[in-house]
Amino acid sequence: MTLTVVGPGGVGKTRLVTHALPALQEDFPDGVWWCDLSVISTGVVQAVASVLGVAERSDVPLEGRLREFLTGRRSLVVLDNCEHLAAEAARVAELLATSGTRIRTVATSRETLGVDGLPLAIELAAARTRSLSVEEILQQLMSEGSAFLSNPRRAATERHQDMWSVVDWSYRLLSGGERTLLDRLSVFAGSFDRVAAGAVCVGGEVRPGRLDAVLGGLVDKSLVVVGREDGVTRYRLLEAVREYGDHRLAPQERRHGRERHARHYIEVLRRADRLLWGPEEPQGRRLIDGDLAELRAAHGFLRDHGDVENLLSLSGPLITFLTHRSRSEMYRWAETAITMHGAAEHPDFAACCTQAGAGAWQRGDRARAAELVALGRGGHRHRLASQLALFEGELEECARHCRMARETFLAEGQPGWADTAMIISVLAHAYHGDPAAETMARQLGQRVRAWGAPSIVGWSEFALGEALQQAGAPAEALACFDRAVAAAASVGANLLEGVARVAALAVHVRHGRRRTR
Repeated sequence: MTLTVVGPGGVGKTRLVTHALPALQEDFPDGVWWCDLSVISTGVVQAVASVLGVAERSDVPLEGRLREFLTGRRSLVVLDNCEHLAAEAARVAELLATSGTRIRTVATSRETLGVDGLPLAIELAAARTRSLSVEEILQQLMSEGSAFLSNPRRAATERHQDMWSVVDWSYRLLSGGERTLLDRLSVFAGSFDRVAAGAVCVGGEVRPGRLDAVLGGLVDKSLVVVGREDGVTRYRLLEAVREYGDHRLAPQERRHGRERHARHYIEVLRRADRLLWGPEEPQGRRLIDGDLAELRAAHGFLRDHGDVENLLSLSGPLITFLTHRSRSEMYRWAETAITMHGAAEHPDFAACCTQAGAGAWQRGDRARAAELVALGRGGHRHRLASQLALFEGELEECARHCRMARETFLAEGQPGWADTAMIISVLAHAYHGDPAAETMARQLGQRVRAWGAPSIVGWSEFALGEALQQAGAPAEALACFDRAVAAAASVGANLLEGVARVAALAVHVRHGRRRTR
């Protein structure tokens, strides 16, 4: 079943659904997922798969993978801001709705999507807010459909003839600095913090020392919305306000703002990458996940303008994040970057080749993965080659590439990456039946615990578990896998968590027992 919330820009479609979601959590125990489509120009299926954590496979279309994932689940998927991708969003909504009898889809759009659902004029629901909360309204709509709504007293078009005229009236009351800041804030696709606002918007009439006062003035005038996310103050523009501000920007000023926006989020990714190597990994992960809408917007701008240097700089720092998490969308970003003219000379080229190669390997395209190994260079090339060799069962070749990767990384002053190469080396020795694998794994574990990053510690526990399993110690191996799962879950490392869970299940099956979870 699909529910479509329809209304003019800025009328409150997203807010209605956002406010209702907490009350619906218990009704969907298998997950509630939010997919913001406002920052993409195509690829709705890929965006939804990325949010749901569904990886590509070359032998199964992504649509089929989504069906497999959702079958038997009781889940809700929200497709927000569908109007510019109406036909594509309609197909995906239909796909989701037919993936299981207990899958529900809510779409927000300025026009109906033409799916077998319930087009909702938001004004009709608004009339019910005098007697019901927004949570209760959405629950009734999900259960009763259009029968819940009475006839409108007057048409929506009469009430919302021109949302821009409302924004324009407020805009004319602003000071020069407030107008300039509001226009510049329109380059943000979603929510942003104060640091981002300063990096992108300060200059000219928006003086550094006055940013807080001017931004606060826009909040007071209800043109900027403020809230808290993970304990951090975040701001955002309503859709109609963002479009109004973007319309007012001159082409050159818009491009300049988007360039500053992209450069800022490149620096955000570099900072997040540093945090991912230590006990502050959860903070680094939140930086990336929390700014996903901005990263998508930056990638789209850089790609469309052929800015290969910054496009590679945007994808390169994601390599650590993607070592522990499967994100098909981000793998594709890297592959797009390395195919552009002049990419091979960039310092992040090798890291992007590794990301693209990992994506090809995970979706089962071994030939493309091998091509990307050949394109790469340095320690990352050997690390990717070792992973592919391990997957193919070529254990001696895997161990050889691990040694070369470790030596190269140490020579480059990257001891953390040298240890990640040793994780693969331990697995190769364990699968080859080498009794030294356990000792290697324990020594590695001591080193990576000093780093303090949960994901890397989790991978070392997984490697030790595999070594113990091969040595005939299933109980100890299971304990290691449990610790790996716990470490992965604490930081959303879904790739590691999935691998460790499968390994634990394999131990249970081999020894005639079955896990309850």
